[in-house]
This record gives sequence, C-alpha cells and structure tokens, in this order.
Amino acid sequence: MQINSQNLFDYSNDLIFAVNSSRKIINANKPALDFSGKKKRKELEKHLCYKALFSRKEPCDFCNIFDNNAASIKNNLNNSFEISIEEPDDPVGRLRYFNIKQHIVYDDENKPVVIEVISDITRYRQDEEEYARNSKLIALGTLIQSVAHELANPLTGLSLTLQNIEEKIDKEVSINSDYIKNKIRLLKTDLKKTSHIISDIKSFHTKETYEIDKIIIYETLRESIKEIKRIYKKKLKIQFKWRLGKDYQISGNKSKIIQVFINLFKNSLEAAEPESTVTVWLIGRMANDSKSEDDKKFLEVQYIDNAGGISGDIISRIFDPYFTTKKGKSGSGLGLFLVQKILFEHNAVIETDSRGKHTRFRLKFY
Repeated sequence: MQINSQNLFDYSNDLIFAVNSSRKIINANKPALDFSGKKKRKELEKHLCYKALFSRKEPCDFCNIFDNNAASIKNNLNNSFEISIEEPDDPVGRLRYFNIKQHIVYDDENKPVVIEVISDITRYRQDEEEYARNSKLIALGTLIQSVAHELANPLTGLSLTLQNIEEKIDKEVSINSDYIKNKIRLLKTDLKKTSHIISDIKSFHTKETYEIDKIIIYETLRESIKEIKRIYKKKLKIQFKWRLGKDYQISGNKSKIIQVFINLFKNSLEAAEPESTVTVWLIGRMANDSKSEDDKKFLEVQYIDNAGGISGDIISRIFDPYFTTKKGKSGSGLGLFLVQKILFEHNAVIETDSRGKHTRFRLKFY
C-alpha cells in the first residue's frame, strides 16, 4: 500500500511548509493552509512566506535561514527556536507562542529548500506561566505559615509577661524595681525576636545572611531551656551528659541556634501525651566523620526524648515542609523543616532515628 506523503503531512497538527531561496512557499500542509486563511493550496504556494503566514511587509526579523546577502540559503542549516507574536486585532495584545524548526534539503535540481515546522506552543507557555504564578502563591503561603509559626514563640512570651504584671497589679501586690527590670528585660527579648522575624520577611527574596560569632554551645542550650520552660507549662525534665568543656565554642548565630533547640523542644512537648513528663537527654561530644577521607572532627549534640517515638513509615518525611502528625492541633509542619534549614545555613546537619518511645536527633556542627 502506498502512502501519499502530502496526506501524511496533512495529518500533523504542526504547520509544515517548504521555502525556496526567494522566500516563496513551494509546498505546505493543511494546518499551514488553515493558518494563512487560504482555502486552496495553490493560493498559498508561490507567495512570500512572511506575507502569507504572518501578514508582514518585510521578512521576519527572527528568520536566519539566509546568508548576510539575503540571496542564498545558509549551508548546514538546522535551527530550532521560539518566537512570540501578538494576536492580530486583539485589543489586549495577547501573545501566541511558536516553536520553529528549520532544516535544509535539496530538490531534484540540487537546489536548497528550507523545510519549516512551526508548532503552536501557546497553551504550553500559558500552562507554564500559570505554574509559575501558582509556585509564587505556594511560596507566599509557605512564608505566611513560617512567619505565623515563628511569631508564636515571642508573642506567647510577651503575653505571659504582661499577664503576670497584670495579675500583680490586680492583687495590689507591691512591685519592686528588680521585678520591673526583669519583666522589661523579658519583654525586650521577645520584642527583639519579633523584630528579627520581621527582618527575615523583608529579606525573603534575597539570600539570608547571619551575623556569625563565637558562641558557647552549652550556654546557648541553657538559654533555650529557660525560654521553652517560660512558654510551656508542660513538665519538662532535662538531663545533661556533657562530655566536653562547658565553655566549648562554635561559630554561629546565637538566636538562630536557640531557635533550633526551641523548635526541637516544642516538637517533643507537642508530640507527648498531655499530662506526661517529657524527658530530654542532651549529650555533647566530639566525634569523627568516618565517611570522610581526612577523618574530620566535629561537635555532635545528641537530643534524645521519650515523647512517643516516630514510626518507620514517616521518619523520612519529618523534615518536609508542612508535614505534621498533629492534624487539627497546633502543628504547622514547619518546625523541623526550619531546624534543618537553619542548620544547613550553619554548615551543620541533622540526622534522626527512633526506637520505641524514644527519638534521637544528631546535630553535627563541622
């Protein structure tokens, strides 16, 4: 059975046509004919391609099939590129997008002929633009949830401090200057944290940079514990197994490292049963990276809790944004995601494993 090559081209959705060295169309398939508005193929053939297809008075500025003298077709032509053209008579100037492929062939007289294949990719580009818009909305949603999650801590602290002052006033209890100074200090601390979060929002679209100092990791942990106990009324028992000097320092941003441990404490307290006492073991030690060739040493802080454990089918997902097992509760699914993000920005990593009711996080500071 013989197949008519013209019929084969007509079945394509793409515009396919042949142009000679005079820019005249010498053959075209049915989609090209329909695109030009012509009814018969003979009406399209022998017409200049840029006039017949794109209603232009001059050759298309994107066309590069001819040599500089515009008299001969380039040798070894094999082009592929995209263009956008305004819809004719469209009041809002909407664009149509096309992918153009150009190939050189030779006719029976060995004269060069350009075969052009034009694909309408408008729908694809529109889907791409919609995806980009949706991605921006998702990013905005992530930012809003992250901000709400991070603001919760200092706002709770502010509320508790003000509530305590109000109770003192209502009971007409004498308030000394030391009490006032202490409460002002707590309020300033929480306001400073709120200010830092707002600064983070302003720099959302730029690469975040921290002020890096030498910080004492043991002291930083102590401040984290003090802060979480001020915010949470749940029973929290801390056991230190510190195997290095309490004045051991690392390079980092103190407020960010405090935020890391507060989020870990919050994760434990929110995962535990309401009336239970959460025990957290904090182990500090120097370790060697057996996977590296130079056997590099690093500080490892192990955080172990008895808050119920993490099942094996979800443990690989706990650092994913929005992942939470606390559906309908206070969990936003961003706490551990932010922990990992901050540690990554400090050239540190976090690993986790769980057995029974216990979960261990290994924080490795290189």
